[in-house]
Amino acid sequence: MEQRGLTVYSVRADPVYLRWQMEREAAVGEARRRFRAAREDVHRVREDRERLVVSLGGEAGRRVREWAGRYGVTPGRLLDELVEQAQVDEAGQLVVVAFTPSLEEGRA
Repeated sequence: MEQRGLTVYSVRADPVYLRWQMEREAAVGEARRRFRAAREDVHRVREDRERLVVSLGGEAGRRVREWAGRYGVTPGRLLDELVEQAQVDEAGQLVVVAFTPSLEEGRA
């Protein structure tokens, strides 16, 4: 074709394609960077949390499930907040003041 004076289209010489390719590579690089940052955040949060498996007796388990259902939270979230609210008084006794479980995201 070039011998006849016709030019052959080359994608590598197309300025529109080259600009699109550069923009795409930049967008992919940015998406990968954001993904890595989000994954690192998840790992950081996981490292900050204790994993504890709790087995409650029949009545205690029923109460926790009932209370969690009443406030629209999971039993794990209810126990998490219960522990956060617990304090030891001057006499060394464990005390939990009245509280309402939070529906806030990101909790147990």
